Amino acid sequence: MSTSKHANPLKFLLEPSQEGYLVCSSCEKASFPKLANLRAHWVRCVEVGGKYRRDLRLGKSVLMSPAALAPRKRRSVNSPVRCPVKGCLSAWRPSHIYPNTVGQIAHMLARHLTDKDAYAIALEIGDKQQLGEVFPYLSVSQSFAKTLSHPKTICLQCFKCDHGVRRPNELVQHAQRYHPSEEHYSGAPKCPLECGRKIKRRPDLSDKVLRLIHMFRYHLDTDKAVEWIRDWSR
Repeated sequence: MSTSKHANPLKFLLEPSQEGYLVCSSCEKASFPKLANLRAHWVRCVEVGGKYRRDLRLGKSVLMSPAALAPRKRRSVNSPVRCPVKGCLSAWRPSHIYPNTVGQIAHMLARHLTDKDAYAIALEIGDKQQLGEVFPYLSVSQSFAKTLSHPKTICLQCFKCDHGVRRPNELVQHAQRYHPSEEHYSGAPKCPLECGRKIKRRPDLSDKVLRLIHMFRYHLDTDKAVEWIRDWSR
C-alpha cells in the first residue's frame, strides 16, 4: 500500500474476482477490468464518506471500510412554523425562547396588517393555543392597534404594562426583567416539600407537571406527598 503524499492508497482494491475483474471494496458490487477505472469509481462511490475522499486526495491510507463505522447521528428536524393566513406560504424555524403563536402574530403584524382576516385569526390562534396562560405578556388587540397607528414599525404590546417592543425576543427579555412570576421566569420550579433537589425546566412541560413528576419520583413514600398529589388532581 502506498502512503506517499503524491500517490493514492490502494484501499479501494479487493482481491480480484474469479473472472479477473477488480472489485470495489466499498460497495463490493462494482468491478472493472482496469485499475484506472476502479480508482475513478472509488472516489465517487456512494458508499464512501467525505473524509475518505479527502484522505484519498491527501494520499493518506484509508484502513477502515465505511460499512464498519457507526451510523451517523441524524439531527432531529422540527416541523416549521407556518403562517396561519390563507394563501401565505411563509414558514420559519420554531423558537425555543417564546411560543410559536407569538412568532405567528409578529409575522401577521409585519406582513398581513391590512388583511381583514388577520386580526380575527390572531385572536383565534391565541385562544386556541391558550396564549394567556402559556405566555401572558402579549396583548394581541393592543399590538394590532398600535401597529396600525404607526404602520412602519411593529409594536408587540406588553399585556402587563404600557411598554411595546419590536421583536418577540425583546418581549421575552422585558418579561423576564420586569414581570417575573411564580409561573414564568421565576427560576427553576421548587419542590413543594422543600427537599432541596433541583427541578430543571422543560419547554414541553409546565411547572405544575414537573412538580408532580418530582413528587412521584422522590416523595411518593411520604404521607405529605400523597396529600399533595390528591390536592393536585382535584
